[in-house]
Amino acid sequence: MNNNIRFELSFKNISQLEKKLNFCKLNNIKNINIPCKGSIKKDLFNSTIKYISKNYNEFNVTYHYSLYHQYSKNKDKSYQDFLDFVKNSHINRNYEILLVSGSNKKKNFDSVDVLAYLKKEKNLKVKLGIAY
Repeated sequence: MNNNIRFELSFKNISQLEKKLNFCKLNNIKNINIPCKGSIKKDLFNSTIKYISKNYNEFNVTYHYSLYHQYSKNKDKSYQDFLDFVKNSHINRNYEILLVSGSNKKKNFDSVDVLAYLKKEKNLKVKLGIAY
């Protein structure tokens, strides 16, 4: 199988995630994407990251961070949440993040705006892609 292909996993809970990860493991699928949409947001999204980093270190995971689905109260709080996510990314072994604006963008808070804010940050060591 081509090692450059990435598989996006959808699930409704950690049990479903575990089954899909085991399927990937058995079929030598190493590159997976975890979206942040539908039921995979907020608590489930964060639990997923912790679960994978603790139990499945053989995967190359790219997490999709949705500015729309992870939005909290206001843009300052939401940006701080994203910045904390990025700063903790090495702890959770997620070295690649796809930053997604989403179809229902918040005013002055989309991936382009966040990139402008990130330019001011120092010592962020993460690969970041964007989807606008």
